[in-house]
Formats: sequence, C-alpha cells, structure tokens
Amino acid sequence: MKNNIYLSVSKDKPTVSVIIPSLDGYRNGNVPKLLADLKRQTVLDFELIIVKGEKPCARAHNVGAQHANSEIIVFFDDDIVLGNNKIIENLINPFNHDNTIGITGASQLIPPNANWFQKKCVQEFTRFQFPVVTKMVESDMATHAAMAIKKEVFMKVGQENENLIYGDDPDLRYRVRQAGYKIIIVPHTWIYHPPPSNLISFLRVAFQRGKGAAHDFLHFPELTYETPVADSSANFVPRRSFLYRLYRYVLQNLKSVISLRFIFLSVRITYGLGYILGYLAELMAFCRVIH
Repeated sequence: MKNNIYLSVSKDKPTVSVIIPSLDGYRNGNVPKLLADLKRQTVLDFELIIVKGEKPCARAHNVGAQHANSEIIVFFDDDIVLGNNKIIENLINPFNHDNTIGITGASQLIPPNANWFQKKCVQEFTRFQFPVVTKMVESDMATHAAMAIKKEVFMKVGQENENLIYGDDPDLRYRVRQAGYKIIIVPHTWIYHPPPSNLISFLRVAFQRGKGAAHDFLHFPELTYETPVADSSANFVPRRSFLYRLYRYVLQNLKSVISLRFIFLSVRITYGLGYILGYLAELMAFCRVIH
C-alpha cells in the first residue's frame, strides 16, 4: 500500500486495469467478497487497483486511472456483487469490434437476498434497476457501478471533474458523447447493486446528495445534466433550466402522493431540504469570502 493505493499487477502489460474506489478498503466486508468474485472471472489478466480514502469519487477514479498500466479501465463500486464470471470479458469485448463505443456498462439488479424495503425502492425509483439485455443497448444507465472505458478516451475527454461532488457520472457520460462515442449496456452482463437497506439510511444519503447537488449547481450550473433511463439518443435533453427542474420536482412529489409512493416522497423531500440547506451554506461561505 502506497499513498492509499493498492496495486496488484498480473504481469508487465495487463489486458485490463480494474479500479475499485473504497473509502476504507472494506465496505462492511463486501470488498473481500468482490475480490473473490474477480478471481473467478474468465479474464484474469488484469491488474487490481484499490483506491482508499480519496474523495470525491471523481478524484478516486482519476487517481486509479493515473496508476493504470493497461489500455482498458474497468471501474467497479465497492458495494456491488458480480452477476457471473464473464463480467470483465463482456465489458471489454465490444472495444475490439467497434471503435465508436466509448463506455460499456453492466445491467444492474438488486441482490437476490434484498429485504422488503429494498424491493419497494426498486418499484418506486426507476434508476435502481436496469434489466439484463440480450443485445447491446445504448443507454444512460452505464454507471461507475460497473463500467469499462479505454484509457485513451478517458484521458482524451479530460478524465473526471474532481470539483463535482455527485455529478461526476453524468458529466463523464456527456463529455464522452460529445467526443463522438456511444455509451452502451452489454448483453448477458449484470451486477447486483443494493439500494439502502432501510428508510433512515436512504434519507441520510438523500440529504447528503441534496447538499452535493446544491454545491454542484451553484458553482457549476453548466455541468448539471439530466439522467434518463432509456435510449440516450431518443429525445435526450442534457440540460434543463432551474425553473424547469423545480417545476418537475414539485410535480413528481404530487404524483408520488397520488400513487402512494411514500418512500419516493420522503426521499425527495429530504433531498430538497438538503439542497436548500446546502445552497444557503454555500451562499453564506461566499459572503464571508467577499467580506
């Protein structure tokens, strides 16, 4: 371990660099399980880079990429479980056949042992799950939970924006598309990515994400993007005005009352509270600086 980087190299020039950002390198015992999953992959010619203690996630990804010795980078979140033993193989294969592909991603499912609350979350939040596909699908659901990108492309688009607290995922996808590349979900490839296990945990996450969103929007409004679920080329509008987003926020909350989606409503209200308090905190800090 050097400078919070664990680097394990299979040989001088590995085929793939697997990067796992993790604040403590353990994640409640899931990191050792993930490493065991990796040892069962059909592609074993990879180097493993675990980035510990780096925040925000964008910086952790950049630090890992800077240590990568291969031409293809695969990012995994530290709380996932791999769905089968061909995840790495399936993620990197499209790059061998189509130079227009910039990012490949895996479908996301909730774990088979998910509790009732997590199953309810999937019913109320569309982005917690993306079904397994049988052919390549262009989609915005290729996320850092399990994605591959050529190191050349990653560096070409400027790596990830370390100033963003939570908007690094959509920002990277946007810049990759702007560079002329496609973003796809690969077939027969999935991971298990658990939602928060209970309401209190979810509300804590929502509050922090609201604060982070306020920071990102106040300092970098031009980097606030939409996050569609389906085909990213179909009627995709990357940016919306603040008034439009506020109108949609109120409308979604009203619809959640009518449809009895009370987890969604609680999370959205908590997110909004975090956003307001985060925005006020950022304004107060700005006022102190100018005075």
